[in-house]
Amino acid sequence: MNNSTKASEASDDFHYKFVVEAFLMPSVSALGLAGNSLSVYILSRREVKLKRDFVENLCSLATFDNLLLVTDIDFGL
Repeated sequence: MNNSTKASEASDDFHYKFVVEAFLMPSVSALGLAGNSLSVYILSRREVKLKRDFVENLCSLATFDNLLLVTDIDFGL
């Protein structure tokens, strides 16, 4: 492998990481935050006909998933 091939591969890797870390991860995280927040809002209403313990577990999962998504956006995990 010559130097130009290595440089081309390094450039392709940089572009891939840039697209994934700059556009895809924040977009997917934003959609996840919106979906989880909507789930918590809907589940916390009194009209939901589910057992209260089950609703609390689902809300807890959504809340901790939101925390994970926020730290993923901030720290790029």
